[in-house]
Amino acid sequence: MQIAHLMEHNHKALRANLTEFSGKVETHLKLVWDVDNIYKYFLEQHPELQEEAATVFSRRMPSQWEKIELGKLFEELLKEEREKYVQKVEKALSSYCNEIKELNVADERNILRLACLIERDKEKEFDEGVRQMAGDFNDIHSFEITGPWSLYNFCNIHLAVPGMGRRHVFSR
Repeated sequence: MQIAHLMEHNHKALRANLTEFSGKVETHLKLVWDVDNIYKYFLEQHPELQEEAATVFSRRMPSQWEKIELGKLFEELLKEEREKYVQKVEKALSSYCNEIKELNVADERNILRLACLIERDKEKEFDEGVRQMAGDFNDIHSFEITGPWSLYNFCNIHLAVPGMGRRHVFSR
């Protein structure tokens, strides 16, 4: 009975979300650098990292601070590369998606993870769009599409508990 009362109390918010997301699904897209050693790959691609590494390791034993500074440069370059790829992929897929959200990446080899809100009946078009876009990348990149998933990253429902005021609001 309490659940029915909670749903009745939040009827408008629930109805609005059901209407907004009717016929849509969430699909995840992951892009990774398909290389054995991401640091070595970045050394080959970025002369400034290569020069700094040569300087740091030219001495017998680099200091902890020098290693940390080298790691910061690597992280900065990694972040810059990821941002470029996110912009490129989002631009290429924007016509297939109602909305795109960037998700956290799991490790250094992961370039991006995106949650894409798409029309359920346009999943094949989305997949084809990803295939076409993947043709613009080289063989060190791997794309993975998973889903469809529930709309976890897009649907925010704030439920107010009747009689408990605004401090007792549940979301998602």
